Amino acid sequence: MIIWGWGSKRKEVIVDPSRRIVVIYSYFHLMFLFTVAWGAKYVLAQWTEQGWATSLITREDATLLNHGITPDINVWWKYSLPASVGLGILAGILGAIFSL
Repeated sequence: MIIWGWGSKRKEVIVDPSRRIVVIYSYFHLMFLFTVAWGAKYVLAQWTEQGWATSLITREDATLLNHGITPDINVWWKYSLPASVGLGILAGILGAIFSL
């Protein structure tokens, strides 16, 4: 069983039948503990007669194309490491308090 991994993933948002916003990001995860994702890049993919054509766009352009909603990395994936550390510290403090 693999309990850790890294690499890059992508998330697609369909703007209309011929255009998609693709968010490409890097990640590292340790199963059941945390996942960290960073480095979001935004790509506009448009269907042409020759196939899909892609071009890099800014986060602001991606937000405008997506009707004001920013396509982004999942919040838990972005901040699960500090949240996991914080929950571990809180559990340790509560365990110390209630063991007295």
